[in-house]
Amino acid sequence: MGGIFPRSQAARLAALLGQQFVPGLTCLEGPPRRGKSDLLHQVFQALLQQRAVAPVLLRLGHRRLPEGAAEQVAAQVVEFAEGRLRSPLALLDRARLVERDDLATWHDFLAACAGAPSPERFFAGVGLLAETVGPICLLLDDAPEEC
Repeated sequence: MGGIFPRSQAARLAALLGQQFVPGLTCLEGPPRRGKSDLLHQVFQALLQQRAVAPVLLRLGHRRLPEGAAEQVAAQVVEFAEGRLRSPLALLDRARLVERDDLATWHDFLAACAGAPSPERFFAGVGLLAETVGPICLLLDDAPEEC
């Protein structure tokens, strides 16, 4: 993971997000193959270490939300809450979800974002989820799969 962004930059970004998290949408722009994905992965790992904000890393498909984006958010946030999240590749364990006290919250979120929701509906759903389960930081990576 050696992009052009230094690891200290990712740590500083994660520290800012962890100290005074303000929900919002930020776009990281730049030419292809210049380390943006690397920086997102570094911020993800730094947020994992801080444990203040639940990081969620989603790879966009052709600048669109991936199919199953709500399930990916749910999986990563639940794994984070239970201290088991290690990478953004967490799969949603529905049996474990049923065992949770906040099952209704997750059911409502997954139902609201079912199928291929509009970005507005998806972000609104994540915002409502964050009001219940705590701060969530969405890191959206638009790099093509082959990167």
